Amino acid sequence: MEQSAISANEQPSPLNLAPPQRTHHSVWNFETVCFDVESKLFTVIKNDLLVPGSVFVDMFRVPSGDEPAEGKDENNPIVLHGTKANHFHVFLSVLYPWATGSVRLEEQNEGTLLGVLRLANMWHFPAVRDRAIPILTKSHIRTKDSPKKIRLGEKYYVQEWALDGYAAIVRMRGLKFGELEKSPYNFDDVVIKKILHLQVNYGPGPVHTNPNGYSSTCNGYQPEQGVVETAVKELLSDELARASLLPYWDSLHHRRQNTHRLHPSPGHEMERLDSEVTGAAPQQRKLHAIWDFETVHFQVEDEIFEVIKKDLLVPGSFFVDMFELPQQVEGNDPDHPIPLYEIQAAHFSALLTELSPWVPNAVRLEEQDEATCLGVLRLANRWLFPKVRGRAIHLLTSSTINGKDSVEKIRFGKDYQVRDWALQGYTEIIQKDEMEYGDLEKDPYNKLSDTEVKKILYLQARHGFAGHRRMKCRRPCKACAYSGFDVNAAVKELLLDEIAEP
Repeated sequence: MEQSAISANEQPSPLNLAPPQRTHHSVWNFETVCFDVESKLFTVIKNDLLVPGSVFVDMFRVPSGDEPAEGKDENNPIVLHGTKANHFHVFLSVLYPWATGSVRLEEQNEGTLLGVLRLANMWHFPAVRDRAIPILTKSHIRTKDSPKKIRLGEKYYVQEWALDGYAAIVRMRGLKFGELEKSPYNFDDVVIKKILHLQVNYGPGPVHTNPNGYSSTCNGYQPEQGVVETAVKELLSDELARASLLPYWDSLHHRRQNTHRLHPSPGHEMERLDSEVTGAAPQQRKLHAIWDFETVHFQVEDEIFEVIKKDLLVPGSFFVDMFELPQQVEGNDPDHPIPLYEIQAAHFSALLTELSPWVPNAVRLEEQDEATCLGVLRLANRWLFPKVRGRAIHLLTSSTINGKDSVEKIRFGKDYQVRDWALQGYTEIIQKDEMEYGDLEKDPYNKLSDTEVKKILYLQARHGFAGHRRMKCRRPCKACAYSGFDVNAAVKELLLDEIAEP
């Protein structure tokens, strides 16, 4: 570990000096909130829950007072009564699709999809609702009978399902008198009269039976596409209003203004925990394997970075060993960050973008300048992030290094521990035309060590580059052909120990 790389103990702090004012980084500021769902603890990024109009916006606006803030940590989680852990897991997967272990909504069964839709309704997440409804409609609702469509439309506040159910009944052939009063319809007299009136005007027509017992249907009038639906919307507007979401959301908002709690939808009251009803000991809480977004705080220059701890735990990296040590208060909150000395905030931010590419508003490495890419490479070397190192080397090679002179390639290869850059520089010097005695001691070659110069001259002499350059050889001579000389292999063999790699 390089000196002053990570710990505050490695840097003496001046006495009697006020600490610099710290500011939260605009991107890397991942405050988390913890939920208890069926005794499973879900710790997620708070910001993604703050959808405008959602229950969480109102909830987190309430001052916590002197008591520990609910949801602050696993010791004070927000308990979601009556919510299934699997439904919450899938709901979070829609909000955090980048999370390792998240699942696709399209792959869920009907019960889970309806559970996610219920949570989206209850907590006012229109984007999640808009994702769930088309999947349910296509995969499950479309094949259900008309009464079921109406009931589900009313229960989950999806008017199109209820409308489709009513319109299908209006188009129904052979409806018997009194049938709409019985199961599965169970309509009241007002609804029955409205449906029969619509059948008179827009129905399929009567069924005629001839003396021989054969039936035929009158097809004299066929309403155009959408006409029945328009008529149903007009006459059954009161019934369709039962499936309207806006009044439900308005009522929830009014209730939240007074309580600031997470409310279920009508008819879906949250069950209280068994321990609260019977006095039994509560179930032991367990951390969810996926939704455990513990954060850690760093101070780089005068900025506080709050980042997801999981993303730093790359196997073999420095942080794996660091976080296995007994944890102190350092890093737990913005008031006790882990200071990172001799590091630029811009370089640390760019490194985090590679470790957490899902973060919105983060600038990718392709868009960074040379200095920032080199800074990321240095941090990847120091903290052992091989994938980030590989990405940085690839981008720098094509955008920067290939355009530098041979000595610069060697210097950058040594400074940033990239052997390919240095070996490319050595090879170019060895194969350079018309070099005179003493050239390697002049600028820019005078930056090379005596050992490097001797090795370069040795390779030039041993493999006859100078003679071939003077005779302007257009093709290999027998000596070169028989030698089977591979300049790249020779350079690696003799000069490889000049460049260390992490």
